[in-house]
Amino acid sequence: MTANSSEEKPTYMDIAQTIVQRYIFDIQREEENSTDNLEEARQNLFNTKWDLLEIMDKRDNTVCHLTACLKASKAELSLLDQLPNLGTDVVKRRRWSGSSLGKVVEEEDAETDGTGYPKTRVIISGSKI
Repeated sequence: MTANSSEEKPTYMDIAQTIVQRYIFDIQREEENSTDNLEEARQNLFNTKWDLLEIMDKRDNTVCHLTACLKASKAELSLLDQLPNLGTDVVKRRRWSGSSLGKVVEEEDAETDGTGYPKTRVIISGSKI
């Protein structure tokens, strides 16, 4: 072959074809990256969905627990309202812990004031009644 042959020097068509092939490879590589990014985003959304469902379930359990505690307190208060006038009789007084609802920390006897309620104030969950 001679020095002027087309096989030795790339032609305009050869250069254009090489550029097009590189462009096609670059686009394919970007599509693969985009597909990977899309799959990663889908997985993140899926995980977030399950995390949110778990948080909502915990809140539902907390609401159910608090509702049960309120019903128990309401029942206990209605029983106290039904007590007859005991004068100076002795009534049990309970002090509830503020950290866990429904747990009796201390029970002691208190003298009543004639209305059936203790003379001293009972502290329930940190608030005076």
